[in-house]
Amino acid sequence: MTLEIARYKPSDADFTRVGDRLSAVTIERGAPAYDPLTVAFSAASDGKPAGDLIATLLWGRLTVNLLEVEKSERGKGIGSQLMSAAEDFARAHNAVGVDLDTPAWQGEGFYETLGYKELGRMKLGTQGHFDGAPKFKILYHKEF
Repeated sequence: MTLEIARYKPSDADFTRVGDRLSAVTIERGAPAYDPLTVAFSAASDGKPAGDLIATLLWGRLTVNLLEVEKSERGKGIGSQLMSAAEDFARAHNAVGVDLDTPAWQGEGFYETLGYKELGRMKLGTQGHFDGAPKFKILYHKEF
């Protein structure tokens, strides 16, 4: 057998193709289909962009993929309000919780104030930055 591996930038059609194949396997095993629902929330302050959140709902859990608040708008509760909107969406879709990960230098401390629990830390490959000190990605979750 000769196996060839190719690297490519996936398109929406690729996600559908692979997701459909994955669904067939999961349904065969009695699990729900692979059917992710991506959602985005944006915040504006005085008509100007203030922040965005992008998340994916799958198998009863919402995963926050990206949360960004404009530098000039930080500290005004915008990130908390975006997270609240995402949690409300998750509850409305009968999710049992929310998951996310964040680099320690971006979100450590913030998510705890919203009731998220740390699951663990994974070392990031940021050598050459931060004076060579290892930095971590923190995994968080919140159950409803």
